Amino acid sequence: MAAAREQTVWEYELLRVADVILFWFCAEAVQTIALYELGAHAACLTRLAVGADPDYPRHLDVVQQLRHARPDVSVHDCLQATVREAAHQA
Repeated sequence: MAAAREQTVWEYELLRVADVILFWFCAEAVQTIALYELGAHAACLTRLAVGADPDYPRHLDVVQQLRHARPDVSVHDCLQATVREAAHQA
């Protein structure tokens, strides 16, 4: 339990100071915490690079929510394109 608490604090602090945050949503898991973090950072106008495997269970949700909240953020369909976007913004 302590390790999980430390991990959460570490992630929270580093996400707050990052120049660009990359989110990748793989097909194998829903990743509810990552969805929460994406929403929080999308609302703060953080520089984002976002990608979702076409088979990701919530793919449509990620695309549609960002289309409304952050029309400037594209959702890439492959990890390589998502990484290139993050590097371009850095």
